[in-house]
Amino acid sequence: MHFTHLNFKYDKERLIKDLDSVEYVDFKLNDPKNAQNSFFIHAPGWQICRDIDHIEEVNRISTYFKNLFETNIRNQFFKQMPGCEIPFHHDGRPKCSINILLSENNSPITFEEIGDVYYDCALLNIKKKHMIKSSKTERWLFNLSILDKTYEECIERLPDTLKN
Repeated sequence: MHFTHLNFKYDKERLIKDLDSVEYVDFKLNDPKNAQNSFFIHAPGWQICRDIDHIEEVNRISTYFKNLFETNIRNQFFKQMPGCEIPFHHDGRPKCSINILLSENNSPITFEEIGDVYYDCALLNIKKKHMIKSSKTERWLFNLSILDKTYEECIERLPDTLKN
């Protein structure tokens, strides 16, 4: 499987306010030889902020899933700038992720095997090759990178009430 929509309650307005209060840097890989595409060596159209664990709503959400999955999670905000396309890739270290989209009119995640997927909050199998199409507006994302459990292991632990 590639994704599961999640019926998880979060304070979107609070996350948007927090997203706007932090500083971002252009995404770049620490080790360029691990890049699957030259885009990932330095991507000024794709910005990231990893210093967000102090934010109350981020911490609440992360703690919930960390306890549910019994795993380590890395939290980050992403901003994808208008016109920036993130090429096909599979994520390196994380085994899967939970993505919460915070902007409106978002471009979909596109999996190589199944095509476009639109979501608000989803558990994603980021080991499957995927890309993000460009958009006319900024695409804002709260990402919880799950480091120690696979997509399948996380699905097994999800209560039915969270599966949408």
